[in-house]
Amino acid sequence: MRSTAERKVQTRVRERTNQRQAEEDSLSTPSISRRPSLQKERSSSTNTSAIIGRTSASISPDRAGPSLSGVPKAVDLDWKSLSLDHFFLDYVLRVRRIGSMPGHLDFLPEMCREQPRNSCLMEGLYAVALARIAKQSSLTHFAMQARRSYGRALTLLNAALRDTKQAKQDSTLTTVSMLSMYEIISGDKPESIWESHHAGRISLLQLRGLEQFQTPRGQSLFLAACTSLQNYYLVWRERPPPDIERWIEQLHVDSFIHYYRSTQYTHKVILACAKAQEILEDRNLNSSALQERLLQVTQELVALDQDYRGLISSLSEDYTYDTVSASKFSFREPAELSPGAPKDIHIYKDVYIAAAWNHKRRTRICLLETVLDCLNHLKISPRAETHLSVPELHFPTSPDAPRIDFQPPDIPSSTTVRQMILSLAEDVCASVPFCLGDIDADGRLSSRGSSGMALGGFLILFPLWIAGRAEMLEPEQKAWIKDRFQQISKTMGISQAQVIATGPALNGLPRTILPGDESAILRSPFSQV
Repeated sequence: MRSTAERKVQTRVRERTNQRQAEEDSLSTPSISRRPSLQKERSSSTNTSAIIGRTSASISPDRAGPSLSGVPKAVDLDWKSLSLDHFFLDYVLRVRRIGSMPGHLDFLPEMCREQPRNSCLMEGLYAVALARIAKQSSLTHFAMQARRSYGRALTLLNAALRDTKQAKQDSTLTTVSMLSMYEIISGDKPESIWESHHAGRISLLQLRGLEQFQTPRGQSLFLAACTSLQNYYLVWRERPPPDIERWIEQLHVDSFIHYYRSTQYTHKVILACAKAQEILEDRNLNSSALQERLLQVTQELVALDQDYRGLISSLSEDYTYDTVSASKFSFREPAELSPGAPKDIHIYKDVYIAAAWNHKRRTRICLLETVLDCLNHLKISPRAETHLSVPELHFPTSPDAPRIDFQPPDIPSSTTVRQMILSLAEDVCASVPFCLGDIDADGRLSSRGSSGMALGGFLILFPLWIAGRAEMLEPEQKAWIKDRFQQISKTMGISQAQVIATGPALNGLPRTILPGDESAILRSPFSQV
């Protein structure tokens, strides 16, 4: 017999099904479908699975009531299947039109159909899906189940890594991504989320070699892994392995052309920032030789910032967005009425386009922060030394575009650079109401209430953290950003957001560590103080 708690869950879910379905249909775009699902035939529990899969945050304390704490460990519902459908709804974007964007985990439902239920990928996916429900419902039973699945996935993954053939499979690399995602949602490893499984990703990509680019799925997997790796290198200003540049070149195909350009540009920025950091950390920084090198790399960074305009001009019409005054909306959330809330709001065609823009902004903010650090340590007047040569930089707006050779640019003042960083940070903030589901693609207040868009909250974590650590933000703006992270944690079940809200970067502590600083422990921006 089913428990009273379960019957209440199903009743509440069914009551909201038609409303939720209508909302999703009205919010869907021509190029994206947000309702992928597994096509396996399941037992009678599948019907309930599909219902819960259409209801974001349906298993949450405010909807299901306190009686859910009595759900027994052994029930006749297949909670793992229910959690998967729920996860697919919130975290998978499927592409209908080839050539626009690769979507987000769009290959995952099909990949799951190929896997036995007890494989390392399925265990990793169960861990993520159950952890999500556990965080939103505050039910410890689901958290325990998620942790057990996480442990089994780690054990099975280690076994797979000992077999070269198995280690090169798509499912193995995907399992690594699922384990990282579990850690972000559960908050089990709050100290440095982008370092999680970093070495493992690199090793698997090297093992997979150029063969991984022979299929669209392999290309999508590389792109997802490369995004995580680039986040790491941007923040730490470290040089990536030489193989990465060769791998990025493999994305130079029609269906990935924009992502090839964007990823290639970010790679150039990473290399230049790493070069600058090496000079800044040199104890002989004040020597004339290093000062000239520092000036040269500063000019290279400024030239790359000018090259950013070429990247933006290459975007298709799919990436256009509208800017609307926030005063036109009657927000219900108190935070949106605070002094630190953005004055303008961006409205995108879908959440993944918003994420694509924010990833560009995060790259440029990191670049400009490096320029600012260089200017703060330059002892030579940059205006008097513009004769220094700069390596040729080129970013074509199309594969057949003529080459553009940049001359050494004038280096802006620190005040100008700070203003540029502030503008970019405010642009990221302007995208938050849309990313969190407060406003839909038609520019209307969403009727979803506090459930929001889990994928939007997940994708904006890193760009919003990058924006939030900007030193030139007003205290009210930082407070607003902290509130948004707390909203993501509370309503979307992403625990890492709460860790960020209480971490050093949003609480007035140093952004980076340079020679002479005493607080090197704070360099890890997701560390607890």
